[in-house]
Amino acid sequence: MDAPEEPVPPVIYTMENKPIVTCAGDQNLFTSIYPTLSQQLPREPMEWRRSYGRAPKMIHLESNFVQFKEELLPKEGNKALLTFPFLHIYWTECCDTEVYKATVKDDLTKWQNVLKAHSSVDWLIVVVENDAKKRNKTNILPRTSIVDKIRNDFCNKQSDRLLLSVAEAEGRVLIVCASSVPVTGGDPSLELLAMQPRAMWTLLYSSSDSTTPDLRSCSGFSLSQCVVLSDPLKDSSRTQESWNAFLTKLRTLLLMSFTKNLGKFEDDMRTLREKRTEPGWSFCDYFMVQEELAFVFEMLQQFEDALVQYDELDALFSQYVVNFGAGDGANWLTFFCQPVKSWNGLILRKPIDMEKRGLIQRQEATLLDLRSYLFSRQCTLLLFLQRPWEVAQRALELLHSCVQELKLLEFCRDWVSVPPGALDCWVFLSCLEVLQRIEGCCDRAQIDSNIAHTVGLWSYATEKLKSLGYLCGLVSEQGPNSEDLNRTVDLLAGLGAERPETANTAQSPYKKLKEALSSVEAFEKHYLDLSHATIEMYTSIGRIRSAKFVGKDLAEFYMRKKSPQKAEIYLQGALKNYLAEGWALPITHTRKQLAECQKHLGQIENYLQTSSLLASDRHLTGNEREYFCREILSFASQQADSPGHKIVLPMHPFAQLRDLHFTPSNAVVHVGGVLSVEITVCSQMPVPVHAEQIAINVHFSIEKNNYRKTAEWLTKHKTANGIVSFPAETSPFPTSQNSLPALELCEMFERSPSDNSLHTTGIICKNVHVLLRKQESGASLEAPSGAALESGAHVLKCTAVTLEPGPNAITFRTQAKEPGTYTLRQLCASVGPVWFVLPHIYPLVQYDVYSQEPQLHVEPLADSLLAGIPQKVKFTVTTGHYTVKNGDSLQLSNVEAMLILGHEENRAVIYSNMREKASDAALRVQSSDKVTSISLPAAPAYHMIEFELEVLSLPSAPATGGESTMLGMTEPHGKHKDTQKAGHCMATMDHKVSIDCPWSIYSTVISLTFSMPFRTTHSLLSSGTRKYVQVCVQNLSELDFQLSDSHLVDTGDSTDLRLVPLNTESEQRIHSRQAVFFVWELKWTQEPPPSLHCRFSVGFSPASEERLSVSLKPYTYEFQVDNFLTLYSVRAEISPPPGTELCKTGSLCSLEVSITRLSDLSDADKDEALTEREDYFSTKLMYEVTRRRDTEYTLRFWTSHRGV
Repeated sequence: MDAPEEPVPPVIYTMENKPIVTCAGDQNLFTSIYPTLSQQLPREPMEWRRSYGRAPKMIHLESNFVQFKEELLPKEGNKALLTFPFLHIYWTECCDTEVYKATVKDDLTKWQNVLKAHSSVDWLIVVVENDAKKRNKTNILPRTSIVDKIRNDFCNKQSDRLLLSVAEAEGRVLIVCASSVPVTGGDPSLELLAMQPRAMWTLLYSSSDSTTPDLRSCSGFSLSQCVVLSDPLKDSSRTQESWNAFLTKLRTLLLMSFTKNLGKFEDDMRTLREKRTEPGWSFCDYFMVQEELAFVFEMLQQFEDALVQYDELDALFSQYVVNFGAGDGANWLTFFCQPVKSWNGLILRKPIDMEKRGLIQRQEATLLDLRSYLFSRQCTLLLFLQRPWEVAQRALELLHSCVQELKLLEFCRDWVSVPPGALDCWVFLSCLEVLQRIEGCCDRAQIDSNIAHTVGLWSYATEKLKSLGYLCGLVSEQGPNSEDLNRTVDLLAGLGAERPETANTAQSPYKKLKEALSSVEAFEKHYLDLSHATIEMYTSIGRIRSAKFVGKDLAEFYMRKKSPQKAEIYLQGALKNYLAEGWALPITHTRKQLAECQKHLGQIENYLQTSSLLASDRHLTGNEREYFCREILSFASQQADSPGHKIVLPMHPFAQLRDLHFTPSNAVVHVGGVLSVEITVCSQMPVPVHAEQIAINVHFSIEKNNYRKTAEWLTKHKTANGIVSFPAETSPFPTSQNSLPALELCEMFERSPSDNSLHTTGIICKNVHVLLRKQESGASLEAPSGAALESGAHVLKCTAVTLEPGPNAITFRTQAKEPGTYTLRQLCASVGPVWFVLPHIYPLVQYDVYSQEPQLHVEPLADSLLAGIPQKVKFTVTTGHYTVKNGDSLQLSNVEAMLILGHEENRAVIYSNMREKASDAALRVQSSDKVTSISLPAAPAYHMIEFELEVLSLPSAPATGGESTMLGMTEPHGKHKDTQKAGHCMATMDHKVSIDCPWSIYSTVISLTFSMPFRTTHSLLSSGTRKYVQVCVQNLSELDFQLSDSHLVDTGDSTDLRLVPLNTESEQRIHSRQAVFFVWELKWTQEPPPSLHCRFSVGFSPASEERLSVSLKPYTYEFQVDNFLTLYSVRAEISPPPGTELCKTGSLCSLEVSITRLSDLSDADKDEALTEREDYFSTKLMYEVTRRRDTEYTLRFWTSHRGV
């Protein structure tokens, strides 16, 4: 303890930092034991339980044993844990009581007083027992005497002190003294101690109370111990046991002290963080405090916990920068807004960058210094955690966020001054530094399999090197000028000298950047190497879009280097990818670059096609669109005087076909007729364009089916309005892009866990993985169109047309010359030698030209023609190619039973083939005995003449008498049937008329079918010997008729037969689907005839009030009735049983049937007359037939009534 004091060396922060343990007493003794102690201490793990419910961890404790000096003890307010001595050990091998009293006791007292003065309560006294010394001294007391003295002198001076003793074999004793320094209850050290095996501990008290209190009930304590270590340098089992007990105790005490002090440090740190809203709070001071905690976790090899501390610092600083951008700035942030003077990139090759840490501690660091130091520490810990790919991911995020933070600070208040190109240098160096650091800890196979994590850094480095090349004039055609050279010198000066750790590295980031900025050739080499490597990496992992984006930058570089042939490949590839995925703005930008490239290469056709696409691109400004449009017009005007080959370009960027309108609207015209086609074309150009010619190529085909060429068919099957609409715009993207699923959006809210206040809201797309996935790319839309101009005899042309921006109406007229179908195939517009072609007009558009023979069509106006009354018939003459002249007439042959009625008011109407009325004229009808002549009005070809005439079919009686029935008296069957069955449908009759037309030498035969409106039946009624004839007239038509003057006459010239009508009304109305009956009584004076021949007639007319122009003939019906005389009379009577008046249920009654013959039988009837036969009496028990006389028979039955 009296050794001369030496100056305390400064603390060196390295990854080898360990908890400090001071050693006092016999230094030679400690030096001899140190190798074994330092080797054995970290061998066994200890369970470390921390407060706040954190999960326990197994840690290996190591210590940095240093000589005890008072300067090492912490001063008031010192928060450094790395320089904090967690345990103080006093070493002695004293075995002599005299020596103990003379020297050791005083030395221990001084040591204890120094510890008490600095409130250090964690100490340990180690007594080393040496058997050799005991043998050399005869007056040595037992070792327990020295231990007891130490215990009495230093561990038991207050009655309330807790003593905790461990008794071991062979007299080894561990004495634990609890300090009276109050500590917070529930200290983690108590918990740690309480979890040790209970068999090791015996609680001793100086008081007489022998009860064993709970260790956790103590208000607070800290532990000190006196340990006996027996022959530590010997190799024996006793020595090994002694070592094990000592190491266990040392680990326990060290971990308890560490846990207690670490918990207090964390509480102080949290308190300091909660004061961050107070004025004067310093982020740098807080940074040092929390980093101290990270150092401690790192010292314990708890790298995850250490990383969390740096992540919290990172998040805290980022939040302050974001708040600053929103207007809520902190005063301490001004310390990081100093002008940027150094941009030497990240330093990742040493664990701790003490230079930048010192700048932060002195509050002299810039934002780049703080970010660089933070990331270097995070990188070191991630590499210890074997997560190098996370280093790459975090590095890319860091570089982007740093650039944005500096721009934010510079834009908001002009606080940060960053020289042009400085950030590019810093990002480039940082990217390469991270990549080389990862390559240094991974093999090639791991790097190749994890390209997806590092390719972003390669791409970012390439982008920043390109920016530096443009800034320093290394890409221009003339090379760098003096201003560019001065800027390069300034940028290199900001890099400073190369760091010693990379000075011997041939491909260090510093050397690469310095070499790249040294000359044009070196820059080109490095930039191309980086670009090609990045493209290859992106391609290998399937990120084609990103690869094309880098290729697009490479194309821009080649264009600046006047190598358009190399640039075209990359531009075409990028454009194809953008078109396949539907990225509108990148498509526009790439087309502009491609147009410039094609212009330099002299690819006239490709350049004009790209220019037309750009001239119609709505994403460009009006001036840019006009420029590309005038490029086309300029080329067209230059080549107009020198005829050459035509340049064919697609139509869709130049103009859009919106709709088409035919006149006539059904797109049908006869040979020689005029057809007009009006198209609406929407010009996509920003300025008026004068087109020499706009043409539609038409394909002609002859329809094999002749009927399809008739006007009737074409009129019925064509579009009525004649308008055909086309898609508004041809999409420049594949169909798959237009059929993507809809966005699935949902709202997102994040609330504060403390007060549930809303602090973040947004919108999240759930199916972003579906919307942004790579689409299958089809054929490139930028390839030359390859459309050929069709040449043919059928072309619709319109010359000297000026197309204004927007919709333009263009009308084509053509006169049909040949019948057939004409299909519009191709639309062309010529501007000088430049032809814009729409190769296929879709949907299909056609018009038809027909040549038709004259035709005559006759049809009734009603559903059916009724016989007996005038009916109207419509005559339609389709002139076709024939021209009807004055004097032309139709000659109709007269039919005997049908009349054609002509009236002076009859007129003929002339229609065009579009059913438009042209004129009308009076119709003259002349009739003779055999022919009826109808004079036609003059009409041109392909017109129609329509007129109406009345026809009258005379009603005729059927050849047989319809249906006949006998009512009243039963007639024998089978001899003469007077009935003829008829259905409920009207009977029809056909009249064929032959018509001679002026345009043909052949006659046209037409057939008119008339229906009889009535169906007539007759019946014979009998009442005794009186006879009646009933005629039933049934109206089967839909009209009502008025019947009058009904008559029934005998056509057999019988003089003694008289027909007496029983109908009293002279006129009767018969409605549709109803019947009227007429009855006559037959009377004769002499012998009646065997049969009757009758004719029924009745006048009829429609029940409507219209007056008929002709008188109608009556309706007649002839019939014949045979065997109408009555032969027998039948009478039946039921009699009750004798002695009763009425028939009763269950009684036997008699039925008496009497049949009387009224007239003599004819020879033909005798065979069927009633005769007396033996078999009539065979069932005598059932009935009895009694013959009274020749003309009367009686049939008597006996029957029993079972019911009423």
